[in-house]
Amino acid sequence: MTENEQQLLTRVAAEARNTRPSGWTSLPAPMDEATVTRAEATLGFRLPPLLAALYSRIGDGGFGPEHGLLPLLDNPPTGGPTAVTQCLANRASGHQDPDRPWPEDDEGAAESTPWTDFRIRTTAQAS
Repeated sequence: MTENEQQLLTRVAAEARNTRPSGWTSLPAPMDEATVTRAEATLGFRLPPLLAALYSRIGDGGFGPEHGLLPLLDNPPTGGPTAVTQCLANRASGHQDPDRPWPEDDEGAAESTPWTDFRIRTTAQAS
């Protein structure tokens, strides 16, 4: 992870400790690596490293812009969908924005949107 990404994680963590999106009463615990791996297996691709770090170092959702980052895989306290179930449902339903297609493989990237907050889309990954 780059120094800029480390600095971003530090800033997001500080903000996450002090703010809550609507419906969230506390910051969920960070996810363990096994749960991130299980989510990736369900999706069929690896999460971008920065997104995986947000879930594994800061919390399983409940922070970020708008309604906050969705929980990745389990137990949304707000009764809404998880990021994985939302991605799979949109992929299965054919819901498609031509500029932001849902990924079918491991070329995913995170993007903030008003209605899912962090949506996975296909982009070329620089490695």
